[in-house]
Amino acid sequence: MPRLGVRAGIFDFDGVIADTEGLHFSTLRDTLAEEGIGVSEAEYARTYIVLDDRDSIRTAFKQADRELGAPKLRALMARKAERFDDAIQTGVPLFPGAADFIRAMAADMPLAIASGALKAEIVAILSAHRLDGVFTEIVGADDVTRGKPHPETYLRAYESLRLTLAGALMPEECVVIEDTVNGVDGAKAAGMRVIAVTNSYPASRLGHADAVVSTLEGMSAARVRELLR
Repeated sequence: MPRLGVRAGIFDFDGVIADTEGLHFSTLRDTLAEEGIGVSEAEYARTYIVLDDRDSIRTAFKQADRELGAPKLRALMARKAERFDDAIQTGVPLFPGAADFIRAMAADMPLAIASGALKAEIVAILSAHRLDGVFTEIVGADDVTRGKPHPETYLRAYESLRLTLAGALMPEECVVIEDTVNGVDGAKAAGMRVIAVTNSYPASRLGHADAVVSTLEGMSAARVRELLR
């Protein structure tokens, strides 16, 4: 049976579109430091880069053998988000080729974002780069109860895209652009095809994606279809 064509695109945000991981590390580190919990840059890259704020804070407390109730978790998430919001006011760079690729894809098919970042953070950065309005849906960490690698984030984005196309869309007709192992796992669990970019992990860790690229520069809808043929 031939594979279906690509009719919609779903982008991860941090590590694919916006180069924000340094800010996520520093704002998480400073928030946890107030609680007497230390996180090094190496630990962040090894453990936390694939987690949203909720799971990052939970993981840090668990590793420190500390109790963490729901009110405390909410307060720490709000504190980290406030720090991040302050940090992005000075500007956040996009990865090379990301903006051009997004605009090229948007001219060909509807797009959504499925991210572990907070929706307000995503919207603010997209707006600063004049990419607001390009995506039909933005699904952030605050829109789901289970983060990646669970497929919930992707399935929420898919439902919006499916409605945009009047219900005529199958998960396999969606291409996901990801940069992490958890992201690829979640997208595949949602029944979608994945192109991974090596912004955060080497190609050897992303081999379960349908295709792997080293950069988004020069990418287009035609190139996506070629890679997935």
